[in-house]
Amino acid sequence: MKLPCQSNLKRMRNVHTSRFQRPDRSRRGLLRIEIRRARENLVLRMRMRERQTIGSVHAGALIREIFAACSAVHYVAVLTAGYVVSEQRDGVAHASAARSDFYEEVLVNPTLLTLLRQRGDLDCGGFRHVVVAYGNFFQLVRPLADGHLSVCVEPSADPLAVQEIIDRVLQKRGLTR
Repeated sequence: MKLPCQSNLKRMRNVHTSRFQRPDRSRRGLLRIEIRRARENLVLRMRMRERQTIGSVHAGALIREIFAACSAVHYVAVLTAGYVVSEQRDGVAHASAARSDFYEEVLVNPTLLTLLRQRGDLDCGGFRHVVVAYGNFFQLVRPLADGHLSVCVEPSADPLAVQEIIDRVLQKRGLTR
């Protein structure tokens, strides 16, 4: 005696195996088109990330201006609207890995800024920036309207003097709070 579920199982096996057969020429052509479109979309998203704006300022232009303003800056990152745009100066000794930099911009710095902003708003008169002293460099993190600016400075530089230079660049661009 055959149970009804056995015939359904056989049909499901047939459907399952037919899905993994080699596609004919027309389907392979469609697959190539889909892959090409996916690559084009990725390139477009990468270009859009470079052109990500903070107010009316392009993140890439802001980063280049900060590099030009201070030679002690090794790395600049801007997180805005969920995108991270970052650049690192060539020839930097003791540079951290790009992947750890990304996670720092997406997880660590926003958390740090939220905690410090909340504490500053309680009874400290607000919050402007934070300086983190790592072993190989200083990192300056400053909130922006919809994200933050992160700047790594060589350990021999004065981080507060560099912060004043960055503040002037941001004021010139109209990005200060």
